[in-house]
Amino acid sequence: FEPTHVYSSPMIRTSETARIATAAWNYPITPLYDLIEIDVGVFSGKNWEEVQAQYPEAARLYHETRNWDHVPEAEPMADRRVRAERAINQLIADHTNEDKILAFTHGGIIHYLFAALMGVDRLWGMPVGNTAMFDFDLDVERWHHSDSTLLNTNLWRINRLNDSSHLD
Repeated sequence: FEPTHVYSSPMIRTSETARIATAAWNYPITPLYDLIEIDVGVFSGKNWEEVQAQYPEAARLYHETRNWDHVPEAEPMADRRVRAERAINQLIADHTNEDKILAFTHGGIIHYLFAALMGVDRLWGMPVGNTAMFDFDLDVERWHHSDSTLLNTNLWRINRLNDSSHLD
């Protein structure tokens, strides 16, 4: 696999990973803001003990519901979904079927990106390993069709899903 285009979250850890991983190709890395990690609001930079001590009610509600919308200043879950859809739509709109896109993102937003790419409303949880790879083939020219092409598995392929075998 050799990409024709490389994108990365502009956050330091991810953009540095992108730089290291693509150094042999010497391609420019395009920052894509919508790939940034989710904002967990007042919980940012704190361990669970600190969160419970400083924000006991928000911690209780989050623990009971696992809903980030209870956390002050956190990015609303609906906004995350919109951001993920915007990222997927931009990547599709800006490329052709001949392009090979490599994108570097984060473990929190990747669930939203995956749901947007799959075209499902429900967000499925999965443990995502650091530097896990997801590899898809899709027909960008037919992406917005609403006919039977949606049911053609030759146009939409999952080649690798959450693959961390490169770390073994």
